[in-house]
Amino acid sequence: MSHPAPSGQLPLNPGKHHGGEEGAGTHILADLIGASRLDDPAHAETVLRDCAQASGALLLYVHVHHFGKGGGVSGVAVLAESHISVHSWPEYQFAAVDIFMCGSAEPNKAIPVLQAGFRPERIVAQELVRGLGALIPPTATCPTTDEPEDRGQGSPGPLPLRAADTTER
Repeated sequence: MSHPAPSGQLPLNPGKHHGGEEGAGTHILADLIGASRLDDPAHAETVLRDCAQASGALLLYVHVHHFGKGGGVSGVAVLAESHISVHSWPEYQFAAVDIFMCGSAEPNKAIPVLQAGFRPERIVAQELVRGLGALIPPTATCPTTDEPEDRGQGSPGPLPLRAADTTER
């Protein structure tokens, strides 16, 4: 089981992910097509909890909202490693699931749990590596900034990254 980093920091593991790419974490977007039990909030909560456990993630909180008789659910499991969410449309036998994890958690291990829990006819999934190129130490510079180029408009090119450059723009 994965454990949170000290001082409330995310357990970031900037190691290699699927496909050999280096990033902050793995993000899986899964569409469950022809699925069942999509209108049961207690069942959705159980599946979210089971997904977290199977992935080796540390579960912090689960919340599931039911949209009333015949309606679907929206639920999220907040993890030390990020989150798992589900949004369902029982009238279409469809659910959209979002699994994002960093650290040593293994998000792909949640897929068989979704299969067992919602019994979809098929799952269409995409896997993304989040944070590609974002894990640059604050004092590092980009290779293109070593020799500023003149672009004909007086622009010296991109500036080196500094810790002060982290404000939202």
